[in-house]
Amino acid sequence: MIILRESIVSIEKENRLVSLLKEFGSAAIAFSGGVDSTYLLKVAQLSLKNKVTALTVKSPYIPDWELEEAKELVRQIGVSHKIFEMGIADSIKHNPADRCYLCKNILFKTMKEFVTENHLGVL
Repeated sequence: MIILRESIVSIEKENRLVSLLKEFGSAAIAFSGGVDSTYLLKVAQLSLKNKVTALTVKSPYIPDWELEEAKELVRQIGVSHKIFEMGIADSIKHNPADRCYLCKNILFKTMKEFVTENHLGVL
């Protein structure tokens, strides 16, 4: 499998990623619809077939068009998709300096609980 531009380094890294994914057996991918998560989701789908789930957040600070684009990419890749509806957490309402850390921490705790409860493998 070669999705990246062909070079010895990129081929070796992609082969290592494929090996790791296969070792995990199944995976849930935090999917924003950006280049990095789209690449990872596609490699996971090629490596694990139907044992991959994309996890996406819907929140007031993510434009609807981005969510729609993410849904379409997941549909094209062909894996299951879970969308988490999240409001603005109390801890970030007043715009603290560490708001990005706080928000991601809440988000990934929520996703990890979902992954664990549904036996989806690695996040």
